[in-house]
Amino acid sequence: MGMERVVVTFDDDLAGSLSRYARRHRLNRDVAAERLLAAALAEWRRDRAVRRFAAGELSFEQAAAAADVDGWRFAELLRELATDTSTHTRPTIVDDDDR
Repeated sequence: MGMERVVVTFDDDLAGSLSRYARRHRLNRDVAAERLLAAALAEWRRDRAVRRFAAGELSFEQAAAAADVDGWRFAELLRELATDTSTHTRPTIVDDDDR
């Protein structure tokens, strides 16, 4: 797998949060930022796959593949969402590709 360098500018609050996270997990900030971004993108892929499956745009198998999980884990995600309470909300990341 290749690597690409990306330069990002954070406001002071976000940079401070990243530094605290990195210290808490004994990582340098680059590794901490990469791990947090990877986790956020994995969640975004799963959420997007669930939305597209619910809209009928993807079959179950296609949605599991888009979420980068196996069918069992995708079924578990659907079950978790079906039993999720209205008190739990997440920020939604929307992009033009969601259509």
